[in-house]
Amino acid sequence: MDVTRGYFMRQSIANLMKQDDRYIDHNGQPMFHLIEECAVPSLMAYVFPRGSPFLEIINELIAHTSQGMLRQAPHITYSKNRRSCSGLKCHDLNNSKRNTSFTLDHLQTIFYVYMLGCSSALITFFLELYIHRKKKDKQNKRDLLS
Repeated sequence: MDVTRGYFMRQSIANLMKQDDRYIDHNGQPMFHLIEECAVPSLMAYVFPRGSPFLEIINELIAHTSQGMLRQAPHITYSKNRRSCSGLKCHDLNNSKRNTSFTLDHLQTIFYVYMLGCSSALITFFLELYIHRKKKDKQNKRDLLS
């Protein structure tokens, strides 16, 4: 296996390779890193060389995808009595907290802040319009007197 590239493989194979002496460096550390999150709902492991500059970026992208429920939504709907394995972490879907949907009570504060912003913008607009007309009237009076 070429350790200069990233690999995608089954979790069981990756765990066996992690224990293999061929993939352990002279310090006793494994030569590749198993990412904790799995971008697709399957028993896959994402393997990248240890010390790769892409590890933080890839972990962050997978975490954002996971937090956005982009990868879990289809898996949750199709597996009600199954366990969800995300990388090396497994949890029971039946005992997990259910998502709550937004109600008008949740959005009430946002609506008030939005209406306050719109009304203050409207007041500012009319105030500027009034001041502009006052200045224009003063200038017209000066022009008439001259």
